Amino acid sequence: NYKPTIKIDPKWPIKKLGKLCDIVRGSSPRPKSDPRYYGGNVPRLMVADLTRDGMYVTPRIDFLTEEGSKLSRAMKRNDVVMAVSGNPGLPAILNMDVYIHDGFVGFRNLTDEVVPEYLYHLLSYLKEHSNSQSIGAVFKNLTTDQIKGYNLPVPPLTIQHEIVAKIEAERVLVDANRKLVEIFEEKIQAKLAEIWGEDAAEKRGSR
Repeated sequence: NYKPTIKIDPKWPIKKLGKLCDIVRGSSPRPKSDPRYYGGNVPRLMVADLTRDGMYVTPRIDFLTEEGSKLSRAMKRNDVVMAVSGNPGLPAILNMDVYIHDGFVGFRNLTDEVVPEYLYHLLSYLKEHSNSQSIGAVFKNLTTDQIKGYNLPVPPLTIQHEIVAKIEAERVLVDANRKLVEIFEEKIQAKLAEIWGEDAAEKRGSR
């Protein structure tokens, strides 16, 4: 149930997201599944890639042809993207150059005021901690103009790096604990199987 949190200082400057980067909407070739456009070797990002990979994403599901890529939207490695359909508000950082469809927005040319990892964690935080009256209320019906108007806290770069490092350290600890839970669950299941196996053998022997 762990969710990273960011303690926002009210003294931090507030900047509109549209002032921190160029925001573009993805696009898709039509008609869908046309072999002229789909089934090539040009990677196209899908929401399932984000839910599988988490913070740093590599597309492995869908591919365009060279002709299809001309009708899609190119994004570069280390760009931040965010889903606006399927799982609205879910962000990721690209591990490679990819194309995005119209279910995503991409944040290009991020200014030197913000590091990509901080923007990723901030968007994740806003998605997880939103309520009906907050920024998350529009996640189900996002428009590019709405996203440009997001007011985001932008602390100094040193603090951004500290936040990213703290969350990463927490993630490592959580992953280690998750692995420990898996190990002990396996041990418990093995012990139960051993116990039930012995009981079954004793019952067979008593007959």
